[in-house]
Amino acid sequence: MFKNRFAIFMLIAAILPVAAACGGGTPTPMFQGSQTPGATSTSAAVSPSDRTKATVVRVVDGDTVELQGGQLVRYIGIATPAFSPYKEDFFGREAYEHNKQLVEGKEVELERDVSDTDSYGRLLRYVFVGGLFVNADLVSQGYAKAAPSTTDLKYQEMFQALENEAKQAKVGLWSQQPTPSATGTSEASPTSTPEETATATATEEATETPTETPTATPTVTATETVTATETVTATATPGEASSSEVRIGTLDKTQEVITLVNIGTTAVDLQGWSILSVSTGVRYTLPSVVLQPGAQVNVWTQGSGSTATDIHMGLGQAIWTGNARAELYDPSGTLIDAYQ
Repeated sequence: MFKNRFAIFMLIAAILPVAAACGGGTPTPMFQGSQTPGATSTSAAVSPSDRTKATVVRVVDGDTVELQGGQLVRYIGIATPAFSPYKEDFFGREAYEHNKQLVEGKEVELERDVSDTDSYGRLLRYVFVGGLFVNADLVSQGYAKAAPSTTDLKYQEMFQALENEAKQAKVGLWSQQPTPSATGTSEASPTSTPEETATATATEEATETPTETPTATPTVTATETVTATETVTATATPGEASSSEVRIGTLDKTQEVITLVNIGTTAVDLQGWSILSVSTGVRYTLPSVVLQPGAQVNVWTQGSGSTATDIHMGLGQAIWTGNARAELYDPSGTLIDAYQ
């Protein structure tokens, strides 16, 4: 039944903008849900002409994607279970794979609500592909839960109604939790509730995930190894960063600069972390620079010296040419993120 209701929602979404335009009046609310009579709806139909188009080049996780040009987009109003190389909540991988199947490599339409970006600089958007409302589809199929914010509420009643339908149908993350595996590292406890296994907020808590999850630390023979010697006084403890959330934000091959972002909640000392250019074999070991929560640091191929915002490798050659792939390793040698 929840699939039928989702189909009805999408039909209404397609019809209402046209009806509003023909009538010349205020658009009818897209979905009233279980509102009491006379209540004012927070959801209004928006014409597709008000959306912007972009191409998704990488799916980060179940509710975050990267656009052509390097901009990250966080889906508004929903949250999927965590999925990363070091943390995988129940149904996190399935949510990632479903999102990837829907949008990766495709042109999408982006619709804004009240907020433009979150505290990490990611665009906050509703996403549509081929007429499909991606945010709603993820909730409808049980890959995500409704996660309302205090400001972006345009489709929140729809999301909540679809979540209730998915719960009743016991699909996706609302199905019975699996029994923990022998290692107990990637499956939720059978006593955990879906609310505990899904991420809790729509705008500030999301785990960035590389496009592939490694099964072993790769061995690369570097043609040139560069170790930074200039440091910045640290306030975080080196060597404890393997559980942090440092990710590759962007890679500008023209300017020869790679940007690292701390999307976690604690400061990270980058001493001992390393960046590998797979195509050239050059591995650069980062100096002691503290990356605060929400902050980013640019790592330039050329130049010298290090500050809290810019690190220079001091190389005289380009290492991010062609179809270059960048890999980020923590001090233990574990592959944390990859970017191509």
